Amino acid sequence: MSLQRTSLALGLFAAALSLAACNKASDGASTANGSENAADPNTADMPDFGGVEVVAVKVDGVGPTRNAAILDGLNLAVRQVNGVPLAGISINSQGSLDYGQDGPNEFGITNETVLSVTQGSVKGFSILSEKQGEKTKDDPRTPGWRLSLNVEVNKYKPSAAAKMTKIMVLAPRMTSSSFAIGDQTLNADEVGTALRDQIGEVIGKSGRFAVIDRQFDDDINQELAQIAPGTTANQEIAKLGQRLTVDLLVIPEVKRLSYVKSGRTLRYSGRELRSYSGGIEMTFHVVNVATGLKLMSETYRVELPSTPPSVYGSQAVGLSNIRSYIADLSNQFSKKLITDAFPVIVVKLSGKSMVLSQGRSMLDEGASYELVRMGEKITDPQTGSVIGRMEEPAGTVQITKAMDRMSFGLLLDGAVDQQTFRPGQYELRGKMAAAPEAQAMPAARASEPSPPRTANSSRGANRREKDLFDADFDEP
Repeated sequence: MSLQRTSLALGLFAAALSLAACNKASDGASTANGSENAADPNTADMPDFGGVEVVAVKVDGVGPTRNAAILDGLNLAVRQVNGVPLAGISINSQGSLDYGQDGPNEFGITNETVLSVTQGSVKGFSILSEKQGEKTKDDPRTPGWRLSLNVEVNKYKPSAAAKMTKIMVLAPRMTSSSFAIGDQTLNADEVGTALRDQIGEVIGKSGRFAVIDRQFDDDINQELAQIAPGTTANQEIAKLGQRLTVDLLVIPEVKRLSYVKSGRTLRYSGRELRSYSGGIEMTFHVVNVATGLKLMSETYRVELPSTPPSVYGSQAVGLSNIRSYIADLSNQFSKKLITDAFPVIVVKLSGKSMVLSQGRSMLDEGASYELVRMGEKITDPQTGSVIGRMEEPAGTVQITKAMDRMSFGLLLDGAVDQQTFRPGQYELRGKMAAAPEAQAMPAARASEPSPPRTANSSRGANRREKDLFDADFDEP
């Protein structure tokens, strides 16, 4: 009988991400002309940064006046392509065009004016047919107009990254503007920058989240301000109004960060007896912006190496060590966030060789990991939510090559059925312990430096120094 284990997951977290993924998938399900499917699968893909494309649609517009019928058709075309109607445009009682802050305009909507009138939403249009005398739904007693239009709508096509769950790392919550690290001081701004940069880098490299950073907003707004009719290409106007909002917030909290020096002055020598101790405690919160629900909260603690009281001792931890600890804690949290939401799965299998869904930021080249086969889902009968799935050990996988967003592995032991395999059926778990190596002799412990000898120290190397003890004693 095979051993089975239960895999517990953050159900609320997974559900929120699943919902976001469904929304993003539905937004980008269709393409303009199917060119993506026609691409050669053996050639390198072009970078996807999004862009503006023109979509042509045929619509019928009706209205009490010719201008109103044209506007009705343009509204329908823009709604079909972009999902929202034109804003800030109307037809007055005389059938003239009203838009912006200019008030009534005596000219109608033409192919020459439509770009500025629609603020870049419509590149152009042509009238295929028109008929006067149609009754309209607004006033069936008044004959109106019906026009058949071919409308070219500017549509901004977002990049693939825009369809991912969008996440932003906020500035950490801290109770102090600086932290004492022994005889040195660490600025809180440096701590905040290190946390945000490290978490953002690891999450971004995973390829599972789109990271948004607001610190560049002023530069972005300045560049977007360059887009205007008559200054830039007309279709560039479609880039306006495309800024993304955030789905999840990561909020770091520094609860403790100190390496305190304690000291007292010896009575006889006046020298200082010093010792150092301290630690780090950080909590990372993940909050759903739409609902305000806290999806995840992880706390990490580190006790820093302490030193015994000594007049010759020095601090064992410096600023460079603290920076390394901060990077390590940020890494631990980032990897847990990613694996809780997107476990490392086997996406392709060929014999004992396999392709894995994460890259070098999550998997170490040359390391071995436990492989499990996913079983049925487990539902909590009290809440009705899925809390995990059954797992069955399936073997050990060694990472032979780690790339940016995927890795290659080799099945060292165990078996995977090639015929029944499907992507996502197998997942990686924790790193396997390395094989024990022959232990080397422990290095000799460094002793405290001896006090410098002076001209009056000719009474022998074993002479005790009074400043090492805070009490009287007889000298030999």
